[in-house]
Amino acid sequence: MKNKSPREDFPSEFNSESYRAVSRFAPLSAVFGVASSLALIHPLLWLTPLVTVILAVTGLRQIAGNPEFIGKKALLFGLVCGCFFGTFAPAHVLTHSYLTSREARRVASDWLELIRQDRMQEAHQWILEPNQRKGSFLPMQEHSESKSPADESLNRFLAETSVGSFREKIVNSSLHFDGQQDFSVLDEASFVVHRFVVRSKSSDTTSEWTFQVTVKRTINRNTGKAYWTVEQIREA
Repeated sequence: MKNKSPREDFPSEFNSESYRAVSRFAPLSAVFGVASSLALIHPLLWLTPLVTVILAVTGLRQIAGNPEFIGKKALLFGLVCGCFFGTFAPAHVLTHSYLTSREARRVASDWLELIRQDRMQEAHQWILEPNQRKGSFLPMQEHSESKSPADESLNRFLAETSVGSFREKIVNSSLHFDGQQDFSVLDEASFVVHRFVVRSKSSDTTSEWTFQVTVKRTINRNTGKAYWTVEQIREA
């Protein structure tokens, strides 16, 4: 009786001729593809989608050059995830930065206009934290005689030499926006520094004074509402 070879005892799909190894880049690409979503958390994690794309492309080239390897679906999954999050995360951050900077410019300009119009009580409200903005707009005489923390803060604000000097410089001068100086995020608060130029003309000369206004954007965790605060004004 003729003996059967061991290979004939197994289905054809288990034969060595039909076996194809999984590319080692396939599982790595799939895992990094899922991890690419972490790029939405912090810019330092933007490298994750980049690594994912490199792994996926390398694996696809390996399969194209050697048909014995499989894992194309996992590689394509990683490639799609890497491209999507690698594009969406920076676009999201840049869009947020642009919108925040534009709103910060509006806040700074409105605050400067309050000082120009000598509406110092309203201007003072913008330097207070949101939970401190409870003071009413009382006449100056009543504010100066009051001993409440809010009124004492206003009195200090009005007494600052820099504030008075700044108002004198802009009240009869032209005010021009001169660009964004800085943008930073610290402890869930965004800080934007804008530069302005004051130009005043006399009979035969034009003088300029450049200064910076720093505004802060914070978000109330309970309500999700954003609040703006004027942090600093200083000469550039």
